[in-house]
Amino acid sequence: MHQTRVAALFCIFAACGILTAAAQDPADACNLSLADLQPRASTGEPAAQYCLGLLYAKGTTIPRDLNQAILWYRKAAEQGNAEAQDSLGSLYFYGTGIPKDPAAAVFWFQKAAAQANSGGQFHLGLSYQNGSGVPQDYAQAMSWYQQSAAQGDARSQYQIGVLYQNGWGMPRDDAQAISWYQKAAAQGRAQAQNNLGTYYLEGTSVARDYGQALYWFQKAAAQGNSTAQFYVGLMYERGWGTAQDWAQARYWYQKSAALGQPSAQLNLALIYGEGRGVAQDYTQALPWYQKAAAQGVADAQFNLAVMYSKGWGTDQDKVQAFHWYKKAAAQGLRDAQNNVGTMYLNGEGTTQDFAQAFYWYQKAAAQGDVAAQFNLGLMYYHGLGTAQDDNQALYWYRKAAAQGDADAQNNLAVLEGNGGQEAVPKQSKWASFFGALNTVATVANNGMTAGSSLYSAEHGGGVNALVNTVQNVNAGYNGAMNSGDNGDTLATLADTLQKTQSTINLASGSGSSSGGSSSMAAANACSTSQPYMMYLGQCRSNHSSQAPCYQAAAALCQCYVNADPSNPSVTSWQACVTNNTASANSLRSSAPTIQ
Repeated sequence: MHQTRVAALFCIFAACGILTAAAQDPADACNLSLADLQPRASTGEPAAQYCLGLLYAKGTTIPRDLNQAILWYRKAAEQGNAEAQDSLGSLYFYGTGIPKDPAAAVFWFQKAAAQANSGGQFHLGLSYQNGSGVPQDYAQAMSWYQQSAAQGDARSQYQIGVLYQNGWGMPRDDAQAISWYQKAAAQGRAQAQNNLGTYYLEGTSVARDYGQALYWFQKAAAQGNSTAQFYVGLMYERGWGTAQDWAQARYWYQKSAALGQPSAQLNLALIYGEGRGVAQDYTQALPWYQKAAAQGVADAQFNLAVMYSKGWGTDQDKVQAFHWYKKAAAQGLRDAQNNVGTMYLNGEGTTQDFAQAFYWYQKAAAQGDVAAQFNLGLMYYHGLGTAQDDNQALYWYRKAAAQGDADAQNNLAVLEGNGGQEAVPKQSKWASFFGALNTVATVANNGMTAGSSLYSAEHGGGVNALVNTVQNVNAGYNGAMNSGDNGDTLATLADTLQKTQSTINLASGSGSSSGGSSSMAAANACSTSQPYMMYLGQCRSNHSSQAPCYQAAAALCQCYVNADPSNPSVTSWQACVTNNTASANSLRSSAPTIQ
């Protein structure tokens, strides 16, 4: 397993600027009771009608009733009450208690703004900024925000900061953004406090100051701003502007995560999963990884895949592991891309597919992932999912070796003829052997009388020469292998092929037709199961377990050769395959592994 990644610790800065805002209460004077307001509103007094609508909208001293609120707001708005016009427009703007209608919202905002109502000016600016009910126009948005901000409206002060910070309708100007955020933050605007804290944290256009950052984050967090709560947790986790305090970090991450903040969900999962300041608890980590992963956080998707792959906090589930690795890989996470490649290579959680393994190794290797670079060299070295290419193998081994990968350095030394003990057997020792195996299956399946194109020129076309080739490989390399056991294994495998001689003869046109169907089915089944590819191909990295792994693969193939899988009454081969599959699996320690 690669070291658990911690990423996306800082929210995207522009995303911290929430572009909508609830209407401020411009009518602090509306403190009369329902009994006092109703008679006055009924006689047509606009201010009383507005206040009665506000009373129903808030629902603090009487049950909330948005239908009644709309009724009384409209009565007051039609009589020219600016506060009612802004409030009615806001209900249309946000779709509160009434279908959302941007055009109707703008109609009422314009009427309120024309009377210099700061709320109407703010909302009209917001409509122009978002292109809601009017064409998007940042210059118009800035004009209305400035008129509202001049009256001290903190919402407009904040939005001016957002325009400057993002360079919307003007060159980006962080100094101006900070200035306007300070004005809004001083009035208690939580989003402004959060963004001001982020400026101090990152040291953008202002001296980095962790103390000031924490101060403003805490102000916003106390108002329930989930992004600020995440940052407070981060400050306590890292000991920035305060003493490191894992309990406080967990407390604030928990509050932020409960509000759906994905970065907080990831970091809370890491706290439980890695036992940071708390007892390690995978069952606590799992649901937070799941929540963050569902929101598209690549690092959470990767770590969730690790949990499923290892069976940490849940039942082991390779299919789910593959699903989440692939999600993270699609977002460009190189560790995930390497692991997707390995799962395709091994057929774990998905159908074995060397071409897909090669594809994902390429993706990760191009990003500098050392494991993928080594694995890509391996694919080229053995022609898995691509044409065999020693030059490309050398190229990627060198890339991995330059990053200090010992296996790549070892294989590179062997390929360049500088000695060393092979982490992967040299391709030239095995090309004839694997080629012969593939060709035998092809001949048996297709009834060909010549060898594959790889061998037709050298061996003329005699199918029996293929077996001779295997025997020659055995004799020629018996003493050349790094372990004597490997020579014995070659002999075992060669013997396995030799026992398919009747099948080969039938494919060449000799022997009885009645025996041909059974023998060819056996050979074809062996080929279809690809035991030599699935197990031999995964035994090639560790000499300490090569020989027994090869022997298990040979026995697995022999199960097919000695039986007739086309005959439902033959069951002995099934038990043989089951037993030898378990044996082979137990010896696949040298296969590329999920790290």
